[in-house]
Amino acid sequence: MYAGYFATIGRDIPYTALQFSVFEGLDNLWYRSKGKVPSFVQSVQLGAMAAVVSSAATLPIDVLKSNIMVSGGTLASTARSIVAARGVGALYSGFPSYTAINIAKWSVSMAVFRSLRGPDAGH
Repeated sequence: MYAGYFATIGRDIPYTALQFSVFEGLDNLWYRSKGKVPSFVQSVQLGAMAAVVSSAATLPIDVLKSNIMVSGGTLASTARSIVAARGVGALYSGFPSYTAINIAKWSVSMAVFRSLRGPDAGH
């Protein structure tokens, strides 16, 4: 296994679970407020909002993973060393680029997912 394997899994599983959960919540909120399912473009926007939430929640794990891959160490020792050297805010370094990448990857994916489910799925 490579350095950072468990941190990668620890980031990807929660990220994906959050992405789908937040998207579903927004999709249901849209349906309840508008009485219809969102269009493809509107689903892209909902997917982008879900990506922002998921990115904010999982970025600290991504920062730890990247540092482990470069420097080695455990999740706990890496977290302690980053926070001691640069403060808690360092766990959110790279937020704009991390979020932009995730918006690009997930917004259209969520819209396609919504389209493939059909007009009344989940409502």
